[in-house]
Amino acid sequence: MTRILAIANQKGGVGKTTTSVNLAASIASKGRRVLVVDMDPQANATSGLGMPRGSVAEGIYEALTLDRPVRELTQLTEVDGLYVVPSTRELAGAEIELVAVDDREQRLKRALEPVIAQYDYVVSGDDSGCGSGEGGEGGEIRTAVLVKVDIQPGQPDQRLESVTTVTISPA
Repeated sequence: MTRILAIANQKGGVGKTTTSVNLAASIASKGRRVLVVDMDPQANATSGLGMPRGSVAEGIYEALTLDRPVRELTQLTEVDGLYVVPSTRELAGAEIELVAVDDREQRLKRALEPVIAQYDYVVSGDDSGCGSGEGGEGGEIRTAVLVKVDIQPGQPDQRLESVTTVTISPA
C-alpha cells in the first residue's frame, strides 16, 4: 500500500521543500519507489531534484487544469527509484483557473489515482495544493502528515510533545 506524506506548516520558508526532497531521497536510497509531487509554482523541489528552473515544459499544472495524465508528466531523477511530477510557474494561476470547476478539491487525487500504486511513497512539501489553503488538493489525498515544528531558542516552555519515528526497511 502506498503511503502518502505531506510535509506541512502554514509558514513559508521553514524547510517543507527541503524536508520533502531529502526524505524522499532517503526513502528511495532504501530501495523504495518514491514519487515527489511538486505543488509549488516556484518549483524548488523540481530544481532540487536536478531539473533546472525553466527546463521543464509541463508538470502538475497540466494534470490539474488540462487533465494530462500524471504518467506522461512524471520524470525520473538521478536517484534510483526517485521520481518527480515537476512544477512550473504556470501553477500559480491554477487556483484562479479552477475556481468555477466542480469538485476542484479532488483534482489532484484523481490525477494521481492511476499511478499511485506504482510507488511505495508519494511525498509533497506543500499540502495546501495550488494555494487553496485548508481542505485543498493535497489535504484530500494524504495518509500521513509530518508537521514541521520550529522550537524557538530561549523559550523553554515550547516543547515538542511527541515525535514519531518512521523506520523504512529496505525493499
